[in-house]
Amino acid sequence: MEDEDKGRVVLGAKSFAIDLINGYDGENVGFQEYKLPTVDVDPAKLSSLRPGVYVLKADAAANKFNDATTSEIGELTVVGVSKVTVEPASLSVEKGETQQQKFTATVYVVESDQDKVDKKTVTWSVSGQKSRDTKIDPQTGLLTVGEDEKAGTITVTAESVFDNYGQGKTKGKAQVTVTEPDHSVTNDTPEVQPGQDGHWEFAGKFANLSRLSLNGTDFTIVPKSETKAQLKYPGYSGVAGIAEEGSVKVTLNKEFLATLPAGKYKLEAFFNDGGVQNVGSTQFTVIGEETQPTATTTAAPTATTAPTATTGPTVTAAPTTTTAPAVATAAPTPTAPTGAPQTGDETNIWPWVILVVAAGAAILAVVIYRRKRHTK
Repeated sequence: MEDEDKGRVVLGAKSFAIDLINGYDGENVGFQEYKLPTVDVDPAKLSSLRPGVYVLKADAAANKFNDATTSEIGELTVVGVSKVTVEPASLSVEKGETQQQKFTATVYVVESDQDKVDKKTVTWSVSGQKSRDTKIDPQTGLLTVGEDEKAGTITVTAESVFDNYGQGKTKGKAQVTVTEPDHSVTNDTPEVQPGQDGHWEFAGKFANLSRLSLNGTDFTIVPKSETKAQLKYPGYSGVAGIAEEGSVKVTLNKEFLATLPAGKYKLEAFFNDGGVQNVGSTQFTVIGEETQPTATTTAAPTATTAPTATTGPTVTAAPTTTTAPAVATAAPTPTAPTGAPQTGDETNIWPWVILVVAAGAAILAVVIYRRKRHTK
């Protein structure tokens, strides 16, 4: 008997031969007709067969008239669950996480017209785990890995409910790799502009957040509820920001950010995942206020008008008479004042002073002359 998956299985047989009856005379040979013999099958070997369809073959030994032959004499159907497969066959699950997609099992059955498999379902189990919180729903196949799971890999098994008539249940398996939680930043503000709040979102559970730091300096986390906390920062009197659930959302207020010098900063979130500390981090840049240069207007130089030449006054000489005595009056010598304020005018005034004195002397001479003439 042969099965495509299992190979050849010997069930047992009786040997037989065709006998010569009348002998051979050169023309006629007589044979006795035999029917195909009944085969005695070992029951122990039949019970070891897994469900499937088998081809029955009969081997005839060689004799003096025939070569050895093998003939197909029929099929044998063993009813039951032949195979169970699990999808996905392998995957990774973080510590403390519930698998989002359930495992699914496909049950392959072999049936005949007379015999049917009445139960085509499976039950789920997990093995190899080291945490009591690592478990799987036996009916739905939903896996949960404990936060304190120490095993690197665990095995998920789907086992058929049908036991193949007491011959054993069929199983399918999947391998699960246990990984540390991912706390990467899924949403962030890479550049913080003046007057703008900063927003960051870390993957992870808010309840597991243990520390939050900026450039190595820890914020003080002040819980306000089970899902929200205020953030205080050394040297800053106000509320620097908030942290809240979903995954872990961090907001730094614009008033706090305005106190930071322009430059690059590193924001780190620390999580206590089942006794193991994991960290997520990101970097951002604070953009400083830009100082605009003040425009200075320079007045155009004022054009200087060239000084206009001044014509000195014209002196008209008084008429002279022969009888009028010439009186010479000495003009006083002018003395330059001491400590006179400087006006910036450097014109020489002495010729004008002399001219005024001379004119005054001439006028005086005319007056004296007229008086003398009037007296006579």
